[in-house]
Amino acid sequence: DHRAIEPQLQALGHHPHTVEPQVDVLGVQPLAVVEPVTEGFGYDTTGVHVSLLCSFVVMLGNIVAHRPCGMMAGMNKSTITLYGIRNCDSVKNARQWLTGQQLEHRFHDFKLHGVPAPQLAHWLETVGWQQLVNRQGTTWRKLDEASKSAVVDATSARALMLANPSVIKRPVVEWGGTAARDITVGFNAELWLARLNGKN
Repeated sequence: DHRAIEPQLQALGHHPHTVEPQVDVLGVQPLAVVEPVTEGFGYDTTGVHVSLLCSFVVMLGNIVAHRPCGMMAGMNKSTITLYGIRNCDSVKNARQWLTGQQLEHRFHDFKLHGVPAPQLAHWLETVGWQQLVNRQGTTWRKLDEASKSAVVDATSARALMLANPSVIKRPVVEWGGTAARDITVGFNAELWLARLNGKN
């Protein structure tokens, strides 16, 4: 046990009882010096200095002591990404609502950055093209009848949304998961609040 190196630890200013908990938290057995210790506190067979060993153990203990908080913070905090157009009223209301709920989020502006193809493919797969295409909006109404009639499935809807991002119903929100419930289209404060409360 640690009593084998108590004289060396005390000479170096380390109390043996402050070292053993650091070793235990790492899941290893308390250190024991099985070889004779020579003058200068070095191992005969390894040449490792006791002071270096103690400092290393204390350093690892400090890392382990602080690491869980950071890890839990990262795990408990979902990344919310909101897609839309900055001057859209629904997008403005949605962003204000998220801010009011103290929910940090990233905003992706279709006008500035376009429609990300990988995300669009995921949205089509999870929520369907019928929810994504805003047939009540100005952009859709301005399309000629041939263009409207051509939108009959996910493939044709995808082509239209990539060419005319404004036709996508806004906002599209990724709540941090990959399931269908983790993608929402449009702003509905009541449904969003239910989601936060775990009721949706």
